[in-house]
Amino acid sequence: MSFLKPASMLVREGLKHLQARRFDKAVKSLQLASRKKPQDPVILIYLSQAYAGLGDLDKAITTILEACELDPEHPTPKELHAMYLMMQGRHAEAIPIIDKVLEIQPSDILLVMRGQADYSQGNLDSAEVFFKRALELDSMNPLAHHMLALVKYQKGQFQEAIPHLETALSFGESESLRKILEDCKSKTGGGVAERTI
Repeated sequence: MSFLKPASMLVREGLKHLQARRFDKAVKSLQLASRKKPQDPVILIYLSQAYAGLGDLDKAITTILEACELDPEHPTPKELHAMYLMMQGRHAEAIPIIDKVLEIQPSDILLVMRGQADYSQGNLDSAEVFFKRALELDSMNPLAHHMLALVKYQKGQFQEAIPHLETALSFGESESLRKILEDCKSKTGGGVAERTI
């Protein structure tokens, strides 16, 4: 009897399923809602997230591109499009999308994504710039600290990596980061660097 429910009710159900990580049920509810309101980009945004939750990134991308077409000025579909591309390892394709959204709506999260795209392609200098810009917007962004530490480590700037590693680790333990921190300390005589951003 779901087909008799109004789109708004189906969206609410879909969101509940999405939040509970019941992605298959979210897809069903949101697909029905989208059939009832095919011109609603918000429903497509949620539907793309449900597909991504199921691991079907191709459908997530197809769906989010429909949302982009319906509302070309809205930054959220573009952000999600870039994120899905990055999840597929298509970093070079994500970069121009992220850059476009950054022009409209800069955020620390987008700056980190942009830095990650550069980092994944070995462009450490550019990645460093984006991670630093993210930290200017949110000095306690754990992922920005994490990634900036990795950049510094890759560049052999061990002393500069230490405070970023320590900050990232203060948000949650990571065995790999802990090992990098120990390596940095051993290479610098165990000293603690001044925090530089």
